[in-house]
Amino acid sequence: IREFSDLGSGFRVAALDLEIRGAGNLLGGEQSGHIESVGFDLYVKLLEQTVRELKGEEIDEEVRAVVNLDVDIKIDQRYIPDTNQRLTIYRRVAAARDEPALTSLLDELHDRFGPIPPTVATLVEYGRIRVLADDLGVESMDRDAQQLVLKFRTTTPVDPMRLVRFVERRPDVRLLPPATLHVDLRAPGDPSRSGGNLSWWTDRARSADVREGFSRTEYQREARRGQDTDDLFSRISDMLVELGTLRVDG
Repeated sequence: IREFSDLGSGFRVAALDLEIRGAGNLLGGEQSGHIESVGFDLYVKLLEQTVRELKGEEIDEEVRAVVNLDVDIKIDQRYIPDTNQRLTIYRRVAAARDEPALTSLLDELHDRFGPIPPTVATLVEYGRIRVLADDLGVESMDRDAQQLVLKFRTTTPVDPMRLVRFVERRPDVRLLPPATLHVDLRAPGDPSRSGGNLSWWTDRARSADVREGFSRTEYQREARRGQDTDDLFSRISDMLVELGTLRVDG
């Protein structure tokens, strides 16, 4: 207490704590709460901005879609053991602006590390969905269990009449003013879809296994476990491609 009572001692205490316990893994399980809280895309953006600020570089404000599909997009450490190399791949996927860039990255990874594992394929497909969302003019895309909320920017060049007709022929999509789509991600043959877009409470209460004290987080975790990631990505990307045909300039 006598040694660390001066002004600025808090920094010295924190430095000693890092020296004793370590800083944890940036994308691993230890002390990685920040990236989990803000999301991978925003975390990488903040990291890049901080690095550029420290270098004295000018920061250009870019507008990109914020995509949160609540899926595991971590690269398997057995595929790329080096942490710095994994971080580089994460940044390249997040920085990709078109599909050819992602295809080129997949080819490079195959040449350097071998056949592409499912974890890497999931990460790159995640990046492709973000590219499609950027091209369409999507502001944000958030998945909440079996619901997807897609918000357009005010400048999105989508023909309103075409969008209305799109919603009319898609029973799994609802249009909410001013410019938000709610998409039901449950499979077309799922019996729970017959009641429309149910709330998480109603949907969970109708299930066969209702336990005392279950929470929304627990319910969403079970819903995610029951949905195939490949099917989820396929449905979302197909929808984005179809919405792209509704552009005024398309």
